[in-house]
Parts: sequence; C-alpha cells; structure tokens
Amino acid sequence: MSMSNEVNDQEAAATKPLRPIHFIGVVVVMTLAGSASGVMFGRWLSHSLQTPGVARTSEVAHPAAPPQSATLYDLPPIIGNLANPPNVWVRIQASIVLAEQKPGKLDVLAARIAEDVLAFVRTLSLTDLSGASGLQHFRDDLNERAQARSDGRVRELILQTLVVQ
Repeated sequence: MSMSNEVNDQEAAATKPLRPIHFIGVVVVMTLAGSASGVMFGRWLSHSLQTPGVARTSEVAHPAAPPQSATLYDLPPIIGNLANPPNVWVRIQASIVLAEQKPGKLDVLAARIAEDVLAFVRTLSLTDLSGASGLQHFRDDLNERAQARSDGRVRELILQTLVVQ
C-alpha cells in the first residue's frame, strides 16, 4: 500500500496548480527571452541590410552637373501599337543625351534609335508598362538599347512624353 500512496502523491504533485508567483516568474522570464531574441534579430537584420557603397540619406551627394560637351537632341515622335492588346497605341517623345558633340550624322543616329525604340515597343504588352516599376524597367531598357545602337555615344535617353491610348 505504501507504493500506491507514493504514486498518488506524485500524481497530486504533478496536477497541483502553479502558485501565482511561479506563474508570474515564468511569464517574466519568457518575456525577457523574447525581447532579447527580438533585439538580436533586429541588429542582425539591420547589419545585413546595410550594403557597402550605398550612401545614407544624410550622406547623399548632390549630382554633378553634366559636362559642357554633352548635347541634347530630340528624337522624332515615335508612334506604334503594342503587341498585346494590338488596338492600344503608344506615342513617345524622347531626347538623347550625347556624350560628345560630333558634327553630322545626328539625324541618322536619331532615326536609327527611333526605329529601334519602335521595334521594341511593338514587342511589349500593356502590363509591361503598368505601374512605376514597369515604367522604370521600360526606361532602363530604352537606355540600354540606345547605348547599344549608338556604340556608347548616347549617355541617356530621356522620355519627355509617353501616351498610351
């Protein structure tokens, strides 16, 4: 019988509720552990997001003025339809910034770039141009194409007007 009394005493001790002071102690310890792990994770995350070479907002340098040898040349208006939906038309007015001013053949270069832009526009769908990120990707693609078409003479292609109708 002594064996059964010991088992009953162990069961009673196991099912005995915690005292309020023990419960508060457990809650405080768990809160401190959670807070400490949150602080450690926050520091690790902020450290991993800081990339070398990226300036903070207080350290942002003002953009340098373009060199005096740069030339701005307007492209002819580019009008074409999109690939999807085909009944949507696009009108683009843009300018190119040339790295140096060379006499002659600017009309030929501008016509080639306009032709390449028109060919690119005809491969796009309306969703490619939607939103701020779509417009930024479109600008980046046009800049790359203009620089490739001009063998590096074009520094940037500036969109003045983009109408989608």
